[in-house]
Amino acid sequence: MFGQLTSWAYSLVSLAGRRTSCSASAQGVRCTGEFVMSSVKEQLEKKNPLDRSTAEFLVSYDEEDDRVDYKQSIDISSEKDWLEITKDIAAFANTYGGYLVFGITDKDKDIVGIKRAVAANLKDVNNLHQKINRYLEPDISTLRSKAFRFDGKTIVVLHIPQSIGLTH
Repeated sequence: MFGQLTSWAYSLVSLAGRRTSCSASAQGVRCTGEFVMSSVKEQLEKKNPLDRSTAEFLVSYDEEDDRVDYKQSIDISSEKDWLEITKDIAAFANTYGGYLVFGITDKDKDIVGIKRAVAANLKDVNNLHQKINRYLEPDISTLRSKAFRFDGKTIVVLHIPQSIGLTH
């Protein structure tokens, strides 16, 4: 019984968006922890979807899904890399929106950081729009990006809003 109850409590707490620990006793299940944002969807819907708390959430999110993709880096001189990034951006824009996070390995989710020139290139949204819109129609003009420092390393978070009524 306690195993089922504890399992249920973990599921409930996980859905409620808490980092917590639970224990079972004859009196029931007791959980303690701190509140955190519970989903990428909530991050995307925030008034400022690129604040520090969003970056912290994405660094600790620890998985790729239909709204988050991690990239160790990008070769800014490679058309192939830009085409791959464009495909990811279009996929996010055509569904729920999402985040590309540069400077984190996609397999282990280790923060490796990116070079200063790459970060500067990714933070320049006019440059981003020019690079990706060569491959898209209609154009995307709503990208936002921001650099953050974690463990002395720079990551760049690219926010891709959902394109309402448009397909790229």
